[in-house]
Amino acid sequence: MYSVEALRKIPFDSNTNDFHFDTEILASTGNIGFAANRLMLLFGQFNYGKSGILDITHTRLFTFGSFRRLFDQAGFRVREARGIPAPFGLVFGNLRVSRAAAALNEALIAISGGLFSYQIFFVLEPLPSLESLLGDAHAESTRRIESAAKRMPQEETTSAG
Repeated sequence: MYSVEALRKIPFDSNTNDFHFDTEILASTGNIGFAANRLMLLFGQFNYGKSGILDITHTRLFTFGSFRRLFDQAGFRVREARGIPAPFGLVFGNLRVSRAAAALNEALIAISGGLFSYQIFFVLEPLPSLESLLGDAHAESTRRIESAAKRMPQEETTSAG
């Protein structure tokens, strides 16, 4: 598990440490905008617990928008954003009611992911750094100069006599 600060230090734009420019990053977090959390806030309840979105280990809370901004500012592009339904199977067991609740939750996520997603899931890719872009531009310039030099007719040196 990496923090965003740690992700910034990974050399995604070079081929060192097994990271490549086409690295794909999967990130997920609880959605503080989930309907149940909003209802709890409406009634003045914002209590951390042993598990769930308000798990005591969750030191930063996100909505879809704030999670996207976090990665945008850190130099990543969000390729895919998905809402994950609540874990009804953990609450009710593998019963018909939990499957029905999960199906309803999926349908509601399709209507409003920010309100009905229990968790947020992103597929990210690092954007190239300025150093990487400048290095690529320099290498391409060098390649073009060398190619042009090969195409130019060679001047013969003759001595006038």
